[in-house]
Amino acid sequence: MFCCLFVTESVLSESSDVMKITVWMQSTLARLTVSLYAVNSSTSKDELKLTVDMEDIMTSLDLHPVYMQVKCKVAYASILHYVR
Repeated sequence: MFCCLFVTESVLSESSDVMKITVWMQSTLARLTVSLYAVNSSTSKDELKLTVDMEDIMTSLDLHPVYMQVKCKVAYASILHYVR
């Protein structure tokens, strides 16, 4: 996982005691797999599995006093459903 963070602070002016902070952060996750398991209530023999697989997840956060922007890009995603 890669993470980059930049923080800048403005200089305090004589007319205002408020410090403004801006943040830009980016992270990358190579692969994420989530598997959920369940038992079918109608037939106790059936086992269910749901798998969500994602690759190259890039997330960035840009935070300013005026606005906030969040971006998330996924290069590949799949959802698989199994019954056993």
